[in-house]
Amino acid sequence: MWRVRRDDEVAYIYLRNTKVVDIITALRGYHTQVDVHDPWVDIEEARHEYGLHCLPTLPQLAATATCTTAAASAAAAPEAESFAPYDAVILAVGHHQFTALGPAGIKALARPNAVIYDVKSILPLGTADGRL
Repeated sequence: MWRVRRDDEVAYIYLRNTKVVDIITALRGYHTQVDVHDPWVDIEEARHEYGLHCLPTLPQLAATATCTTAAASAAAAPEAESFAPYDAVILAVGHHQFTALGPAGIKALARPNAVIYDVKSILPLGTADGRL
């Protein structure tokens, strides 16, 4: 179970019912670097329960960024000056913070020919490469 914060309220999400950890595990099975960001998750609890190292915020794109790795991280947050767009972005949760970014904001995290996969169908039809 992860404790998450919404405004000043504390809620609980039972991760045994989520497939997000399965997605991360599968991607890592292909030896990809996976960066994870979920604004509602308690980062320390995610580390303790699942060994996940979640980014506290979305990476800021460097003005002169020129590409790096995968979708979502067992590594520390990239520095703004060294971060480059992702090869893939997977929207695995439908939180309002991601909806507010809109298609342009999500695509700004990715390289021009990157794959955008929208598991929760929060983006308008036709703006992601795949969706459920």
